[in-house]
Amino acid sequence: MNTFNTQNNKSRAVKKFNDGFTLVEMIIIVAIIGILVATLSLGFVSAREQSKNKIVRSSLSEMQVALRLYKAQHGVFPPVPSGGCAITSGSIHSSESVNCDPYITGLVPDYISELPSHRDAGTPNCSYWYVVASDGSWYKLTALNCVAGVTSQSDGIQQNDEYA
Repeated sequence: MNTFNTQNNKSRAVKKFNDGFTLVEMIIIVAIIGILVATLSLGFVSAREQSKNKIVRSSLSEMQVALRLYKAQHGVFPPVPSGGCAITSGSIHSSESVNCDPYITGLVPDYISELPSHRDAGTPNCSYWYVVASDGSWYKLTALNCVAGVTSQSDGIQQNDEYA
């Protein structure tokens, strides 16, 4: 009988020890979860940058349409605001979203609900520049430093893009 009790006690000890996870197993599980979280968070950051970039591109396209509608109705492109925030250099007038609010006059609310803001872009140094001839015959709208996640100049908005 004594032999039976010794074997029974051994099996109980082994059974108690096998009921949970070992420290090594727990460390491996935590490491796997950490790797998965890191991988997913990188994907979310990239998706956020892409969505902000699409907002900038969409805003520029909307502005292009609004500017063309304004010219169709008035015969010229809209002026920059009068006052200290606009810059005049010869026959060229310009304004930027960081210094002027609004940086284009006459568009809101008839042609566009609101002007794109540098605050909505994916980078902190973003600014929208509006340049127009003094006779209103041409314009250029540019988003400077507004594209998030750009690693080279070729990744961003280029001059020959139809809305730049």
